[in-house]
Amino acid sequence: MSNPATVKKASRSNEKRPREENEIFHQDYAFLDELRQSDIQELKKAHRSAKRDGNAPLADRIHRNLLRLENQQKAETVRQKMEQTRAELRRENIERMNRGERPVYLNNAELVARANCGTTAGPPNRVDCITDKD
Repeated sequence: MSNPATVKKASRSNEKRPREENEIFHQDYAFLDELRQSDIQELKKAHRSAKRDGNAPLADRIHRNLLRLENQQKAETVRQKMEQTRAELRRENIERMNRGERPVYLNNAELVARANCGTTAGPPNRVDCITDKD
C-alpha cells in the first residue's frame, strides 16, 4: 500500500483573478455611488426644510441618517486609499527586489501616514511624508 501523492492546493489569495473580479464588480455597480450621493443631497434638503419648519424630532432623525451615510462614504474612501497605498508599496517592493535592493517594510502607522501624505490641511511640515529608506 502506497500513500497517494499529496497535492498542495494553491492559495486563491495570490491569484489575480479575484482582484479582477472585484474591479469588474465595482465597475458594474458604480451607479450605487451616484445613488448614495443623490440620497445625501436629498437628506440635506429634507433636513433643512424640517429644521426650518420646526419639526425637531424629524430633523434629528434625518441628521443622524445623514451623518451615518457620510461616515460610511468617508470610511469607504479611506479603505480605498489604504488599499491603493498597499498596492503601490507592493509594486515598489517588487521593483526594488528586481533591482537587487532591500524591500521597504512599513508598519500600519507608517502606511496610514503614507496614505494621508499631503491630504491634511495645516502647516506644511505637519505631516512628514515617508520616503524609501535604504
